[in-house]
Amino acid sequence: MSCRGAVLSDLVSDHRLSEPAASKLTFYVVRSDLKGSALVAPLQALIELDQRITVERLRTRASAGSAPNSPQISINSSRDQLPYDPCAVLLLEVVTSIVSRSQDALSEIWYVFHSHSHRATVADKDLDRPTTFDFLSRLLASANSFSSLFNERVVASLLRLLTEVIKVDELRDSTFLALDTLRSLSPSVLSTVAEPLMAGLSRLFVENSNRIQSACQTSLYAASIGADRVDPNRSPTEWNLVFALFSVTAQQDSAAKISMELLKQLAAGQLGAGLQAENYASFLQVLGTFASAAPSASKQQPERAK
Repeated sequence: MSCRGAVLSDLVSDHRLSEPAASKLTFYVVRSDLKGSALVAPLQALIELDQRITVERLRTRASAGSAPNSPQISINSSRDQLPYDPCAVLLLEVVTSIVSRSQDALSEIWYVFHSHSHRATVADKDLDRPTTFDFLSRLLASANSFSSLFNERVVASLLRLLTEVIKVDELRDSTFLALDTLRSLSPSVLSTVAEPLMAGLSRLFVENSNRIQSACQTSLYAASIGADRVDPNRSPTEWNLVFALFSVTAQQDSAAKISMELLKQLAAGQLGAGLQAENYASFLQVLGTFASAAPSASKQQPERAK
């Protein structure tokens, strides 16, 4: 790591760093000429700082609200959500900007495969430091406790980065792990992030349709989720994940329009190879979901007119 990278890492990691100073420092990191491995330490420090004012703040609040020997108090209700924090959003945007322009270092800063061979070459303390994927996954896991505006930015950032990650063969399976994380969001969160979700998914799909279609059906994703989570009536393919995300937007007007446009392009063969045996059943299933949602949507129109 370069000397400048080490200095930036130490400064950002300093727990006494004020938010205004963090803003100036993150701007400097973005404007710096750090590349490749030199970006890893400063980036991880920025991630840790953002995690400190989001996920760790939630943990502190939960601990403070729980009496000893009492059941853990849920912090998922809207009145217990963390307020919107511009500093957290700034750090998130900076991390996203750095990672999106660091194609040559994606393997180091995006996702770590905790394999035996990897542990042989990476220090234990580095394995414990959050990668970009780890960080975004933790934010999404706590989405019920963040504001809808912050969740929209997290979803948009994740999908923006996936358009780059899917281009790297060794990271491609993590794309579908990320889509599974999005699919696992609670219905209340999904309803508030539907539009940025479909806008990002549309970009991912349009720019990488051939990569999505050529992804192996038996991937590391299928192995990682475990046999106990696989529905015996459906094959755990990447197509199931994509169409599942389409389905959750059926009752959200703006997001549904994006979904339907993508479905039309797919049916017309304008995206990669179009419909094939491996995605045809899922395609019909998502069309059925939209057809079922149409009557309820039409009933809402007269009410709005009144």
